[in-house]
Amino acid sequence: MFLAETFNKNNAIVMIMLEKRIKDSSGFSLMELMVVIAMIGILSAVALPGILHALPEQRLKNAARNLYADMQRARMLAVKENKRMYVKFSGSDTADAADDFYYCVDDTKKGPENAVFRRNLSEDGDVSFGKTNNISFGPTGSAGTGSTYLKNQNQDVCYVIITTRHGHVRIDRKETGCLWN
Repeated sequence: MFLAETFNKNNAIVMIMLEKRIKDSSGFSLMELMVVIAMIGILSAVALPGILHALPEQRLKNAARNLYADMQRARMLAVKENKRMYVKFSGSDTADAADDFYYCVDDTKKGPENAVFRRNLSEDGDVSFGKTNNISFGPTGSAGTGSTYLKNQNQDVCYVIITTRHGHVRIDRKETGCLWN
């Protein structure tokens, strides 16, 4: 009996000590919270300019990938439907990028109102065309050679989407500026 009473007393003392330790160490002090908030603010202030600088190029890259995918789509449609398909560009070399768009039509239809698909460049931010060539894809997957330049408002980087006569489409990145003839 003596052993059981001693065990119960020791358990009670241990429980009181644990409760005190938990009570003393729960939560954060105001000073700790202020330091963490200040660190988050400093890190945000350092990272934000870099993110804002990279955003226009990300939009430009997205527009280039969309155009690449749509060129591949037009090529596949030409082969599937056994028709010549054209990717045509409208609004190039204008000051207002909101007017820039491209569309795909087959050889029996004319104009953007009869397009199989159409994409506005304004969907990707301040992206516009530079020099463009309308591209045609034949029923065998071959293509007319040509290139299309995409630029953003910074014009320090541009992307060119190139098609070869074999129907191969590729994207090149130009870092030296967007001067073309």
